[in-house]
Amino acid sequence: MSLKHLVVRNSVELGGHKLVCIIGLLCLVGCESQTAANKTPANKTPATETPATIGDVTMTFDVDPAVDNGPEYTVRWVDQTAGRTLAEILQSPGGRTGPSLDVVMSGSGRLAFVESIAGYGTTGGKGWMYQVDGRTPMAGVGSVQLQPPTTVHWRYGRFAEMPKNE
Repeated sequence: MSLKHLVVRNSVELGGHKLVCIIGLLCLVGCESQTAANKTPANKTPATETPATIGDVTMTFDVDPAVDNGPEYTVRWVDQTAGRTLAEILQSPGGRTGPSLDVVMSGSGRLAFVESIAGYGTTGGKGWMYQVDGRTPMAGVGSVQLQPPTTVHWRYGRFAEMPKNE
């Protein structure tokens, strides 16, 4: 017998108590569907969230000798969560080991841009270029999401001499 027939039959039989009967049936049906939706079968385990990958991000910084005889630096950010952008990690002091570099950025989010690192700024066709795990991304530092463990190589030089993919 359908719910509609049951409600009509009971409302006729109960006369003045139609409303109470209808509300009672709707509550009973609603509770049953809620309970069924919340049950996990005995042979299945509830789904759990997969924890984000955590690893180190190692960044090396050097200056093209054709431009200047600058220093080389290696900085490591330990225990970084996957999915953080290069700009976020570069500006984050958390978990960093190695020399402190003065990083100046403009813009934010996908429009983040590295103006200078360690006093070497973007001027006259020169600036900072980078590779992530040997590949040159065709996106800005605010768009590139890292998947640790990973290595980022930064090179200060002429933009026309961008590093080739390994």
